[in-house]
Amino acid sequence: MANDNRGNRFNVRNISIIIKERLKKGSFVRNVMTLMTGTALAQALAVLVAPVLTRLYKPEDFGILALFISIVGILSVVACWRYDQAIVLAEKDKDAANLLALSIMIAIGMSLLILVIIALFRHSIATLLGAPEITFWLWLVPLNLMGFGFFQAFNYWSTRKKQFRRLAVQKITQSTTTIGTQIGAGIFLKADAGSLISGKIIGNIVATAILGWKIWIDSKKILIKNISSNKIRELALKYKKFPQYSALN
Repeated sequence: MANDNRGNRFNVRNISIIIKERLKKGSFVRNVMTLMTGTALAQALAVLVAPVLTRLYKPEDFGILALFISIVGILSVVACWRYDQAIVLAEKDKDAANLLALSIMIAIGMSLLILVIIALFRHSIATLLGAPEITFWLWLVPLNLMGFGFFQAFNYWSTRKKQFRRLAVQKITQSTTTIGTQIGAGIFLKADAGSLISGKIIGNIVATAILGWKIWIDSKKILIKNISSNKIRELALKYKKFPQYSALN
């Protein structure tokens, strides 16, 4: 009996050691748990306030929001031409810095291109989608697309630098800002699809701006020292398979 007790204590101690080893700072398991915690908290917050939003907004408002998000989601595939994914794969930080700059430049360019298309064909697009009420809100698609492109680039840079806690905080910040704006606009301004869409965009912009600022504070020496137009062109050719193949999947 005594031997069994000693054996149980030994097993418990071993398990405790294994858990502490797996959860030590910088470990893969801890990084995954950090991201999962941030995502879970952000989603839990959205679920908790859902009854409030449904009291403020009409079902058709959520329908327009869903359509808007779907449009941005489709376009987001080519927001950075998938060069953002190469940021993690680059062997050197100076290459990753130039890929970050390339991704941001492409995101800005794609947003301007989409802006021109919307200016010319927004009525036709809304008619094709069978939702004329979204015509005006299509003007906000380029802004949201650019924010998404920036976030993706910042996200992969932070992943490369193993700043997983920062990414978890970003998710919570995004969710909190989005929900707060939507509720505030619904109560004090106008409860319509525009308030839902604006809340979504403001949440994305605020969270992305904070993430970008933290990256700048931590990595500005690397970014300023290494980014050059020649290196950007060189890496654009080196990783050209990303836009050629990944962006089409």
